[in-house]
Amino acid sequence: AGVDGTIKKRFRSTKVENRAWMKTGTLRRTKNIGGYVKSKTGQLYEAVILVKSNRGNWRASHLQNEILKWLVSHKGGGKRSTSKVRKPNKVSQISTTSVSSLANEKFYVQAGAFSQSPTKKYLQSIEKLDVLYKVKFSQKHKVLVGPYAREKDARSVLEKIRKHLNKDAFITKL
Repeated sequence: AGVDGTIKKRFRSTKVENRAWMKTGTLRRTKNIGGYVKSKTGQLYEAVILVKSNRGNWRASHLQNEILKWLVSHKGGGKRSTSKVRKPNKVSQISTTSVSSLANEKFYVQAGAFSQSPTKKYLQSIEKLDVLYKVKFSQKHKVLVGPYAREKDARSVLEKIRKHLNKDAFITKL
């Protein structure tokens, strides 16, 4: 949100910016948005908002925007994901992932690589940094923070990871 795709300008300079990964769609008199929203407390929500209105799509967009702002500010309730995937792992599957227009190139920060699954304590230390991450397995369990559409954004997170978690972390593209 606020970075690229159909919601590039929609959430710029709002509390939703960089906290929502959404796909939009419009049919006759119907305005839709769906995807993921991360609250300021770190809770990751799945959100699908379908609005049918004869009074204008701008009203539907306004309603959706207010709901997403509320989710970002929400401080409790909801079912917390127990999965190790903290962010959608593909950008093209709307039902379980994110928006196909996020970026062609995605930058990640590789925070660590392990022969066995990373410990719960290690994953909790990443969550305390208020970043989205996933654990990917291909010969090793790799902890990837991101994705980020811009390398500049990945670099700022890299500094945080190196300072608080792993001085050997690095940026990678997937």
